[in-house]
Amino acid sequence: MTKSCRNGICECPSRLNYYSQGILAQELSADSNSNQTYIAASYVKFVEGAGAQVVPIFVNRNESYVRDIFSKINGVLFPGGGVYFSPTNGTGGYVDTGRLLYKLAKEANDAGDYFPVWGTCLGFELMMYLDADGGVDPRATCGAWNVVEKLKFTKETMTSNLFSSAPKAIVNSLSSLPLTANFHRLCLTPENFTTFGLSKSYSALSINYDSTSNLTYISTVAHRHYPFYAVQFHPEKNIYEWTTKEKLPHSAKAIAVGQYFANFFIAQARRNTHKFATVEEENKYLIYNYSPQFVGADGSTFIQKYFF
Repeated sequence: MTKSCRNGICECPSRLNYYSQGILAQELSADSNSNQTYIAASYVKFVEGAGAQVVPIFVNRNESYVRDIFSKINGVLFPGGGVYFSPTNGTGGYVDTGRLLYKLAKEANDAGDYFPVWGTCLGFELMMYLDADGGVDPRATCGAWNVVEKLKFTKETMTSNLFSSAPKAIVNSLSSLPLTANFHRLCLTPENFTTFGLSKSYSALSINYDSTSNLTYISTVAHRHYPFYAVQFHPEKNIYEWTTKEKLPHSAKAIAVGQYFANFFIAQARRNTHKFATVEEENKYLIYNYSPQFVGADGSTFIQKYFF
C-alpha cells in the first residue's frame, strides 16, 4: 500500500487522518471479584483530542481475539489503574492481555511494521515489568500519591524522539513547573532500572524524588529500539479529570503539556497502516458503542468511566 509522507509523518491515502487507537481495559480493582471491567473516559478523550478514534481492547479473551484487534489498530495505550502483577495475587486480564500486546508490538516492529505503544502510570509499570530480566517485578514501594511535580531531565532527554522536537516552551514548563500529577505507591528506582536490565532496552528521560520514601524514581522512559514510550505521571488528568479529591494542575501550561504528549503519541500512530477491512466492521469495535458513566467528582479518581 502506497503511503504519503510529509515532515516525517506517513499516512495511508485510504485512511488519511483516520486512525484507531487501542486502549486496554482492566479489572475494577486489584481486589475486586467482579467480572466487570472499565476504561477511564479521560484516556479515551486523551486519544480523541489528538485526532484518533478509540477501540477498547477487552481482557480475558482468547489469543485470536487479541491478535485480530492488533492487526486493525494503529497503536495501543496501557492506562493507569490498580491491578496486581504478582502471580500469587492473580495477574488478571490486564497483565495477560498486555503481555501479548507487548509481544505482538515487538514482533511487528522487528518485521518493519511501525507500531507504537504508550504506557501511563500502571501502564508504565507494566511495560517495565514485561521487559525486566527474569520476569521479576522491578518496582519498589514509594509514596508519590496525589502529588504534582516538575521533571528533572537526564542527559538522554533531548536525544529521544519524545522530546527532541518538542517546543521549547513545553520542555521549559515540564522542567521548571509542577505540572505532572502522580498517583502511585510503587515506583522504579534508577538502581532497579539497571539491576533488572531495563537500561539495556530503555532510556530514562526524567526522574523525580519521593520525599515520603526518600527514593528517587524514574518518571519518563523511551525504548532504545522501538516506538515505546511511558510516563509514571498522568498527562490525561491535566486536561480531562476534575475530581475534587486530587491535586490536579489545570493551568494553560498544564493543559499544553498534557496535549503535547497526546499529540506526540497519535503522531506516532499515524505511521502505522493497520486498518479494519470495512467501515462497517470498524463501527462494531469503536468505543462509540458504549456510553461513559458519571461516577462522581468527590468519591472517585475519575469523573467518568466506560464499563464493560
